[in-house]
Amino acid sequence: MRQTVRAAAGRLLRTQEHLSSEDRARAARLLIADGVCSTGMAALAGGPFLAAFALGLGAQNYGIGLLASIGFLSQTMQIPGVVLLRALRYRRAITVACATLSRLCWLPIVLIPVFGQGPAFLVQWLFMAGILASIPGPSWNSLVHELVPPDRLGWVFSRRMMGGTALGLGLTLAGGYWIDRWSAANPGAPLYGYSVVFVVALAIGL
Repeated sequence: MRQTVRAAAGRLLRTQEHLSSEDRARAARLLIADGVCSTGMAALAGGPFLAAFALGLGAQNYGIGLLASIGFLSQTMQIPGVVLLRALRYRRAITVACATLSRLCWLPIVLIPVFGQGPAFLVQWLFMAGILASIPGPSWNSLVHELVPPDRLGWVFSRRMMGGTALGLGLTLAGGYWIDRWSAANPGAPLYGYSVVFVVALAIGL
């Protein structure tokens, strides 16, 4: 187990002075896959599903507005992200660690119906997830511009957007259908249906 952890840490901290064309092609494929999966997670873990979940927990209009503002408020954490990048200079490690921790913040949210927590608990963990997702922004942007040549950026990000939009559309429709079916079959416990949706979102995001 220790050797596995050390090997994973070594891969995250290892840097390369020069990138071959194969390395850049692989990076482009991974960036596209990352974008598609991130959009798929956002489709199930946000938008109508998150708002309906919050309403089911008893959130008022102020709470819904606060949920909508978390994404904007958390962007200020990119400033500390710059400081962290200048201090550590391990862009890949910062990006992977923060992105993973951000997604793991959804585990307590998934369990809200089990333990009976309220809207404040939801906002707390969503804000934590937003902070962790924003910190590696400078590291990620710097890394992408080094991995993908400028003349390929448009091609890579257009594929990311196209694939993510297609997946997000399908997942949103499937998620809505699932919630309707679950609520009809379990009228006394509708929130558990949203937990299943969030588990699927977390699996896609990871």
